[in-house]
Amino acid sequence: MDLTTAWPPFGLRLRHDDLELRPVTDDDALHIASWIPDLLPADQRYFLPNLYRAMQADTAEEMARLELQWIWRQRATMSPDDWGLTLTVVVDGEPVGIQGLEAAAFRVRRTINSGSFLVPSRRGSGIGTRARGLMLSLAFDHFGAAAAESGYMDGNDASRIVSERLGYLPNGVMFHEFEGQRRREQRVLLEAERWRSLRPTWLDEASVDGVDALRRQLDIA
Repeated sequence: MDLTTAWPPFGLRLRHDDLELRPVTDDDALHIASWIPDLLPADQRYFLPNLYRAMQADTAEEMARLELQWIWRQRATMSPDDWGLTLTVVVDGEPVGIQGLEAAAFRVRRTINSGSFLVPSRRGSGIGTRARGLMLSLAFDHFGAAAAESGYMDGNDASRIVSERLGYLPNGVMFHEFEGQRRREQRVLLEAERWRSLRPTWLDEASVDGVDALRRQLDIA
């Protein structure tokens, strides 16, 4: 038995041309930690709530520990009802970002939430839209999701544009506290019927490997 057989998420691969999404490895997590200081200016770090704590860390070692803990915790708590997949965005063999998705009570709710980021040098080239599109195809076309939720902080125009391009619709707001300040998140929603009508045609050329074993692990019929 190899590691992929024992832990099916490691075998998942989503590909389109030069772009690949694969589950984060421990080495990838160390790469991610090295990006953290330069991802965003200090006054925009709240754009990435899941990385906010790591971005506030004092040392590179602490950033790496926090990122590894996040990945290990996600693996350790994965179950058919509650799970998360953090995928490394790879272009021409080079890790350039993260595309994540997670679900709570998925077998009943059939709803996923997502978040993502790219290193600054790769932004504005369409990679973020393609990575989100591959993730949505996994959720809707292979996992049978009924809806995909996401959100972006006020001022995060790049995330807003990706959501709009892929057909998400406004779905209310949430408020968060960062460093004693209230920040507003715009929530968005994409339902399966709308996805089927707007699904990008380039996804017909995409490939998915390892999804059947992962579906069995997550008890997705």
